[in-house]
Amino acid sequence: MFNNTSQHSSVARRLTAVWVLASSLSGCLSEVSSSVRETPGAPVQHLRLVRPEVLPIAGQFRQAGHAVIGQLVLTGACNAESVEHVKRQEITELHTNRNSAVGWVVVGGLIAVVGAGLLAASGDADQHVTCGEQRAGDRCDSEASAMQELGVTTLLMGLTAGVTGGVFLARKPQLETKDLPEREASRVISVGVACAPTASLNGVIVGFELPGQGTWSARAAADGAVRIEVPRAIPLPEGTTVQVVVESVPATFGNSVTPGAVLGEVKFEKQRTAQPSSPHLASKR
Repeated sequence: MFNNTSQHSSVARRLTAVWVLASSLSGCLSEVSSSVRETPGAPVQHLRLVRPEVLPIAGQFRQAGHAVIGQLVLTGACNAESVEHVKRQEITELHTNRNSAVGWVVVGGLIAVVGAGLLAASGDADQHVTCGEQRAGDRCDSEASAMQELGVTTLLMGLTAGVTGGVFLARKPQLETKDLPEREASRVISVGVACAPTASLNGVIVGFELPGQGTWSARAAADGAVRIEVPRAIPLPEGTTVQVVVESVPATFGNSVTPGAVLGEVKFEKQRTAQPSSPHLASKR
């Protein structure tokens, strides 16, 4: 006959075998796949200098009496770019290997059938109990009980395999989302364009320095026209060429034009003295 210790040990071994089998099956039946999903944002158009040293403003200047007249223009110093901020996410999916799960259901069913057959056959087996050679560790057992234990263990393992496979077949995929750093995607849509609208020239201050007579400047209008007046009491240096430079710019050009940038030059010519009209040329009424 069996004692309680022997029965408890047998149950423990069966449960351990079932747990080990279920653990190994869960690893075989699951698959992990990962991918990166990118979602582009709304495109934004930017103007970028072709080269950092290129000025987006140029000018032409000439002397007009005791003043300097100039015209500022926008150069094709920029490229128009379309910029998108792309949101990136890593998608990790844990899903069932369906082929393996179906295989375990089929194999588990077959093993369970074998276990049930062993249990049925144990009823006709020899009930005579033997204790081996009565050495340490020997168990007293009969052929019927040994076959019954084997049948129960086989049935449990078959049911475990089949049920585990069925559970994994019914399980829905599990998704895990992880945000990744965004990336910037840009493309050039046109080259050699103006870096700002013409009206942005309004507020650009340009000037020049007269040797020993200080600096004279004026603010450009919205169309880029500028007139720098010099008081008539100050003599102009005839035959001298001076540079016309940027003194300050509005915020539009804050990152592309620095004070002191040369826009052009002007040469001061000798001024002609106006001759009085002859009396006989004057018309009468």
